Amino acid sequence: MRYLLMYPLKLWRPLAGLFSTLFLITPTSAQKPIDIDPITLNLGRFDDALEKIPANLKIISIEEIERSGATNVPELLSRYAGVFTSMDFFGNGSDSAKVDLRAFGSVADENTLILIDGRRVKDNDLSTVNWSSIPLKFIERIEILRGGGAVLYGRGATAGVINIVTMSPGKRDNFVEIEGTTGTYNTDSGAIAGSFGTDKYGLMVNTQGYSSDNYRTNNKETRQAGQLAYKFYGESIETSIQIGTSQQNVRLPGALNIQPSNGTDEVLSLGRRGSTTPNDFSRAIENYLTGGLDVDAGDSQAIINFGWRSSNDESFFDAFNDTYAERDRETWHVSPRLRRAFNVGSIEHDIKLGMDYERWSVTRNVSDAEQNISDPHNIFKSEQRNYGLYVENTIGISDLWALSVGARWDEQTQSAIDTFDANAPGAAAKFESQAPAKDQKISVSGYELNLKRELQIGRYVGVSTNKSYRLANVDEIGATGEFDASFNKVFQFLRPQISHTHQLFFGRNAPQYTYNVNLYQIDTRDEIRLDLLTTGAGNTNFPLTKRQGFEAQTSFMGPHFSVSSAYVYTKAKFSRGTTGTHNLTGKTIPLTPKHTFNFNGTYRFPKNVDLSLDFNYFSEQVMDNDEPNIMHTNIPDYSVTNLKLSRKTDGWKFGAGVSNLFDREYHSYAVASGFTATRFGVYPLPERVIYLTIGKTFGTK
Repeated sequence: MRYLLMYPLKLWRPLAGLFSTLFLITPTSAQKPIDIDPITLNLGRFDDALEKIPANLKIISIEEIERSGATNVPELLSRYAGVFTSMDFFGNGSDSAKVDLRAFGSVADENTLILIDGRRVKDNDLSTVNWSSIPLKFIERIEILRGGGAVLYGRGATAGVINIVTMSPGKRDNFVEIEGTTGTYNTDSGAIAGSFGTDKYGLMVNTQGYSSDNYRTNNKETRQAGQLAYKFYGESIETSIQIGTSQQNVRLPGALNIQPSNGTDEVLSLGRRGSTTPNDFSRAIENYLTGGLDVDAGDSQAIINFGWRSSNDESFFDAFNDTYAERDRETWHVSPRLRRAFNVGSIEHDIKLGMDYERWSVTRNVSDAEQNISDPHNIFKSEQRNYGLYVENTIGISDLWALSVGARWDEQTQSAIDTFDANAPGAAAKFESQAPAKDQKISVSGYELNLKRELQIGRYVGVSTNKSYRLANVDEIGATGEFDASFNKVFQFLRPQISHTHQLFFGRNAPQYTYNVNLYQIDTRDEIRLDLLTTGAGNTNFPLTKRQGFEAQTSFMGPHFSVSSAYVYTKAKFSRGTTGTHNLTGKTIPLTPKHTFNFNGTYRFPKNVDLSLDFNYFSEQVMDNDEPNIMHTNIPDYSVTNLKLSRKTDGWKFGAGVSNLFDREYHSYAVASGFTATRFGVYPLPERVIYLTIGKTFGTK
């Protein structure tokens, strides 16, 4: 708790008084929490009731998703306290967007763990989550764990965990749902979903397609996704299997460069929709298979999940000396776990014990052109194996008190091999060489301690502390090119990043009114980031960083309207370190707005007509690659307002929406050049966008 006392005294005085009032309620007024509909979630690797988990959690229900007016997952998540969407290059929620919990900026994807139905969906490289394969239409709820999640999930959960729970086949569900959307920039999308079930099994099929020219020149995009899920329900056994596929083809417009020192401004010369990379593109295909067996024997439960995922992508970047690359990735994982509930006297214990095994491999071929890829000048191969063991005990001290303690041990082995053919087409023009083969074995550990007390009228208060970690991915060790001080190509295996998170949280869950307040501090050593200003560094370990934050969110639901709002204050700084000749002490970490605010309101008119208004504000940010804060400009603050009108009647659904209602010109991402002082690139985002939606449901859900 001594870490939490470092917050400004002005902030802590009123909070300390409120905390004391809540915590010291007399037994007469705090006999039992109020009765509300139970919420079940899966973030604990088993199905748990929300009130039984002594952690800092937020659940986004299907009702909230439908009311939100959001058109993609990153846009939806950005409306909740402590969640910030960065690096959305195109404004359509595609796979460039990074969802950031608690101010990690450009490395958000490596510190915020994204799960779909409990499985990892991001590869062990610098690629982002393929958000385009996750339609909002097929999401049942989203579970957000704020703070480290290393005990149950291992690496990469420093800031927290976001678990996207998709609709699963239900008993006696028999329906078919069709939906189509059309909008600005020749945008069209469609989705079909069907579910069929009995008392013993459920089968669900869904598919979706999307096509758009998008806002920028050379940014046309098409994508498709499909999924088949089967579930068998026995008396004490459930089995499930799910297969899916997705593909995306997108043109890449690149950044528009600005350099005040020589008068360059491509935003003015080419217009906000312009492009300087007419030949750049990316194509990707992904297939996956997952399954599970769940045996429930009352006080004991055993689950085993397994999965396979394969992906192939191709890309061409004219600006990077004509670089065409093909990459094949494959992942296998298996996760057996056990649960046992028992009492010792009047104390309830709920112990979870599990193991995670994952094998991930990649092959990357690089050439100067697509037609020459059969004779590449570089071939990179890497394999990674992860073994993890964890145990967690949730202790019900009384009806009001809950405590959880847990620990995890992980071991990772990784190898990297690089070959270079100087006689291959285009090789002579490349600044390339062959990195010596290298391998590494690392062991790391994490822990957690959470304490939560339920109070009267649905209120709660809790504290937590934990240790989490992340390990460098294949791109960060040199898959795309790392060089030493003599500019020889090398693999740079890095030290594990270690973080300690301490937080205080309190709030209220009630049928009509909820609020939650969080205060946190994250101290990180050996943070893994890109260092462009130190010769021969590439990705490296920065000594110390500190993040402090205040998050507050409230919502109210009446018979005809609902409102919610969220405010976040974030202070993200380097505590120590250098880059090039620059001292980083006290410098702001890039892509971390100090203030964010959101408001959402929905009013229901007669005949089930809903009108939703959404407002989002983000303060200015230091641009990417500007760790020493030496650029003379930042990403300006901006606000975006969205409006949606919808109606449901007799199985029909109609909707009309406007994104960026006031036609603002803005960008949420800019990157400083690592080679030319005062030069930076921006990615302008769309102005006003209008869309129409119609859908029909046949049968019963």
